[in-house]
Order: sequence, then structure tokens, then C-alpha cells
Amino acid sequence: MKKIILGIALAALSLSANPTINIGVASATVDENTGTGYTIGIGGETHYNSGLLVAIDMNYDSATINSISVQTFGSDVKVGYLLNEDIGIYLIGSAIYQDFDQIEGYGIGGGIGAQYVPLKHLGFAVDYKQYSIVNELNDYNCDTVKVYMKIIF
Repeated sequence: MKKIILGIALAALSLSANPTINIGVASATVDENTGTGYTIGIGGETHYNSGLLVAIDMNYDSATINSISVQTFGSDVKVGYLLNEDIGIYLIGSAIYQDFDQIEGYGIGGGIGAQYVPLKHLGFAVDYKQYSIVNELNDYNCDTVKVYMKIIF
């Protein structure tokens, strides 16, 4: 799993057409317990004349759920369509490493997202993802919602 995340991270850095820095807020739900925190990340995004949008992101999320610290490192692959110059929608495939109260877990998941880019170097996005996570104690699902600002270079 670590090799997959590293591979996606390197691919994100190679998509230099539109590199991004992402900063925002995140909400995570595990076993019907919800917490909030923040998300930061880097990525790369390419738009094609056909309207196809392809993006790869690496991110770090931190949240607190019922006084328990949850740290997540993840990589996302996004494929979608640009509705016009400013608005795009996409599907997400994701792999994560999660430290939940000092118990390590790995997971894969997917979701949907949308972005609005009103300025050449500034955009906003919202993503919803659901993961299946396996750790040494049990398996569980984790849902996340992120709202973030994209600084585009």
C-alpha cells in the first residue's frame, strides 16, 4: 500500500500542467462518530480540449473524533468532465494510510467531487469519499467530506 501511495505521489508531481496546493477543512465519520479538522495537500491537474479533467493529489488530513486523534495520508486519482471553463465534476479513486488513536490502518475508497475555478490561480472544491479500512484490530468504514481552496500555479 505504501508503494501505491508513493507511486501516486510521484505521478502527482509529474502532472506539471497545473500544479496545485490545497488547503481546507475536513469532516470524517467512523462508526457513526463524526469529527472535524483540516486538510492540506499538493497535486497536479490537466484539462484536455475534449473537456476531460484528470488530476492526482496527495493530502494530509487531521481530525479529532470523540477526543481521539485521526491522522490520514492519502493519494487520489480524479477523472471527470469540465462543464465549462470554471466548473468541473469528477469521480475519485483513493488509497490511504490512517493512524487512528495510534493504530495503523490502510484503505482504499472512492467518491465524487466538484470544483469551481473562478480565477486563473484560485479555485474551490468539495469532495466526498468513502473508504474501507483494515487495521490490526478490525475493519471499518470511514466517510470524509472536504471543502478546500486550490492555489493553482
